[in-house]
This record gives sequence, C-alpha cells and structure tokens, in this order.
Amino acid sequence: MESSAYNCDSTSGQCQCKMYVEGRACDRCADGYWNLRREDTANGCTPCKCNAMGTVNNSNICDKMTGDCICKANTEGPDCGQCKIGYYGLDYYNSDGCTPCDCDPGGSLDPVCPAGGPSAGQCDC
Repeated sequence: MESSAYNCDSTSGQCQCKMYVEGRACDRCADGYWNLRREDTANGCTPCKCNAMGTVNNSNICDKMTGDCICKANTEGPDCGQCKIGYYGLDYYNSDGCTPCDCDPGGSLDPVCPAGGPSAGQCDC
C-alpha cells in the first residue's frame, strides 16, 4: 500500500511514513536504507549491508535503488567487502581500502599478490 492522502497532516502536507522512509510524500528511503517497498509492510525500506572497512567514509550508506555500497578506490563488490585484483589487506583505516601489491615485475612470477589468507600481500617470487 502506498502512502495516501488519508495519512497526511492537513497543514504541512507531511504524510505519515513507514519506518526508514522519508520525504513529504514518503517517497524515498532514509540514508542507510534502500528498496522502497510499495506493498503493505511495516518497514518501508531494506537496511544497507555495507562492509564499513571498504566503503567511502566507512559508512553504511548505499544506492537507494540498487543497494550497492559506495566503495573506496581499491575495493569492490556490492558490499565493498573485498580488495580489487592487485590489492590486499582490506583495512578500515586505509583511505583507499586496500594496499597495492607492488610486486616487482623483474623478480615476481605474477604481478598480482593474494588478497587474503596467510600469504596476503606476499608476491610470488
């Protein structure tokens, strides 16, 4: 059920919104939520599921239509929870999210290092 004129303030026109929904007409999700639901449910929007270590400003704010999180430069995935190829060590305090491998092209077998596990960041010599 969509917001209706029956639940609006007669002076301001502000409609009574479902949880996590905002706007005068209750037509958008609040920050940290996405997927505005038109059906009759108590929660109008779905919580974002961002990995704060990999998101810009370490936030839990996602695209209000797709639910995709806003990733730091060297992270990827819908939740920004993994390092891009060629990077390792997902870190909350790293402004880019992950550290470049920087494997020496003359001495390493592969320019890409493992992103996780016990050999994370270790170039294969």
